[in-house]
Amino acid sequence: MATQATPASRSGAATAPERSASRIDLPTSLIGSVLILLLALLQFVNPAVIETVRLKVFDELQARYPRPAQDALPVTIVDIDDLSLSRIGQWPWPRSIFAELFDRLGEYGAVVITCDILFAEADRYSPPVYANEIARMAPTVAESLRGLPDYDASMAEAMLRNTVVLGVAGIPTVLDASQTIRRPSPVVALGEDPRDFLPEFDGMVGALPILAEAASGVALVTLTPDVDGIVRRVPLVGAVGGQLLPSLSLETLRQAVGADKIFVRTSAAGLESVIISGVSIPVDRVGRAWVRYAGRQPEQYVYASDVLQGKVAADRFEGHVVFIGASAAALGDIKAAPIVGTMPGVEIQTSLLHSLLAPQVLRRPATVEFAEIAALVLIGLVLAWAGPFLRAGYLPALLGLGVAAGVGATWYAFRYHQVFVDGIYFAAAMGVLLFWLAMARFVREEARRRTIRNAFSRYLSPVMVDRLTSSATALNLGGERRELTVLFSDIRGFTTLSEHYEDDPEGLTALLTRYFTAMTETITENSGTIDKYIGDAIMAFWNAPLPVPQHARQACLAALGMRSRLGALNDVLTAEAAKHGLDPRPLRIGIGLNTGICFVGNMGSEQRFNYTVIGDPVNVASRVEGRSKTYGVDIVIGESTREAARDLATLEVDRVRLVGKTTATRLFALIGDAALAQSEKFLELADEHKAMLDAYRSRNWDAAEAKLRRCRTLGSEFRLDYFYATQVELIESARHADLPDDWDGSVVAEGKGSKTGD
Repeated sequence: MATQATPASRSGAATAPERSASRIDLPTSLIGSVLILLLALLQFVNPAVIETVRLKVFDELQARYPRPAQDALPVTIVDIDDLSLSRIGQWPWPRSIFAELFDRLGEYGAVVITCDILFAEADRYSPPVYANEIARMAPTVAESLRGLPDYDASMAEAMLRNTVVLGVAGIPTVLDASQTIRRPSPVVALGEDPRDFLPEFDGMVGALPILAEAASGVALVTLTPDVDGIVRRVPLVGAVGGQLLPSLSLETLRQAVGADKIFVRTSAAGLESVIISGVSIPVDRVGRAWVRYAGRQPEQYVYASDVLQGKVAADRFEGHVVFIGASAAALGDIKAAPIVGTMPGVEIQTSLLHSLLAPQVLRRPATVEFAEIAALVLIGLVLAWAGPFLRAGYLPALLGLGVAAGVGATWYAFRYHQVFVDGIYFAAAMGVLLFWLAMARFVREEARRRTIRNAFSRYLSPVMVDRLTSSATALNLGGERRELTVLFSDIRGFTTLSEHYEDDPEGLTALLTRYFTAMTETITENSGTIDKYIGDAIMAFWNAPLPVPQHARQACLAALGMRSRLGALNDVLTAEAAKHGLDPRPLRIGIGLNTGICFVGNMGSEQRFNYTVIGDPVNVASRVEGRSKTYGVDIVIGESTREAARDLATLEVDRVRLVGKTTATRLFALIGDAALAQSEKFLELADEHKAMLDAYRSRNWDAAEAKLRRCRTLGSEFRLDYFYATQVELIESARHADLPDDWDGSVVAEGKGSKTGD
């Protein structure tokens, strides 16, 4: 009898699954930790691709929640558009026109006039300048022109009558020594020197000295787009030739509020804020302020030609800050911006001023960037080490939670606090980490599945293992009716063999292992399924759980293979015994096969069950195997099996009424394969054997004995000596028995023996 392993004691050590569950998955957690640290480093380094994605998210936020229109804010753009160029004349306009424009705006009540236009060269239309050009051709005319007013001087006089801010542009090289700012800067540093962090311009395209001296303020018009060419941030302060200059919008604001100074607060990490009239404006570490954009606002535009031609209401500019800029395509001051796609550079300046006045200042302080990285590292490391302990179903939920948290934080901070928080990167990083944890779990589960597969493949056929690992319903109790071929095999004289190993149970176990391994390989190679091992016996079947074409024939070939493998094993055992000076003890087996309709499936209790087969054909196969010892042949098959494999070499050995049966069953000895069945010697033996059986069943005892003598001669080559020796006794017993009239030559099996008659 096979023994079952007893369950581990409740008070004993933890089981293997319990131990593995409590053990940290070090490789997965370490790789997850490294992954999070690398993602955090990537966020800190901020390469262009990461920055671009982040900025696109911020653009989407601005598009969904643009700066609310503030009609009360007194900011107007006097636009030099294509219509104004067609009315006033081609560009550049004479400075006298700007002088007239400044005066008209002053008359209309403009508080500050800011020019987003560069006046770096003398006006070529100015009479004195033109006089120099024509002096050689028309000296008299030139002399007359020199007596006329200078347009640059006229513009400077108009600027002195009004509050005008001029723009200058920073450039990498010094063009002209005259292109310098001679007035003191209104920018004062608080803390560290801001020039260590600000973009530095060696030179500039500035204003004529006469204009710069007449201006109320001079400021930078330079706009620095982001990595994708879109202007989202404007430097509030810049450094030109070592001197600090405010931006055009900031200087305009200073002039409008009447402030003397602009303060820049700087720490060791960079700029923190710009302070004007006690109001702190947040900036990034290089001095840029985020622009809060609105949609298209055509109402803030007034055509320059309308102003010059007096077509504007008298109170249109009362108390307004007026920016003069160009939207004409030919003047090239069109910039890429969020929300609207493109807009004139002057509108970007006014959008920033609107943001400062509203106030609708967007912020992305360094503390937020630090908090993003810290949250990523902290939460990421916790997940990296806790993730392997979580159930697989929790990972998608955590991913959804991470995405929701990142998107929610981004939306909430912008919507209610005007702060840019990059929660999308956090969500993406969590996605990468959770993907790694899921992949690691998948690999780990696959490894575990392979381990289970390898373990169960020692008990089940490979097809059954595949069925168990691929189907969730494969372990349900129940089954189906199906035609199967069932095999039983047993070691002959196992009790005697066990006594020989009485003092060496390990040796007996090793021997059985070698025997079972050889037999199991043969069965599974021929598509069979091992049902169970019962002591020294093997039970197997064909055509389940997956269909096996010609399953009866496959089972017969497996039986023949078992015979061959047993011979090879006995040769090895004999050689090993001789090597150690021991008597050889070759193994002998009996095999029984039968085919019929059986019930196959998972059977047992709710606590434990087995994939097995039951039914009358199974009982017959067991009894057929027992009869093999009676006949002295190693393989006996039932009639149904023989009918399904008629091409193989078989001989009928008996017609037996097995215990519990009312009809006789024909049994056959399986001698060999199809090639042997067609051999001349076997065909001759088969003919003589049939003739012997016919004579025996017709009670022609003399003829039966004569044929038996011929069969014994021919059968010795097929190892049938013992079988035919038993037939001598059977015929002699039948000759002297009182047989009934309806006797058909069958015997009644009793256990593993038999007797003639009823």
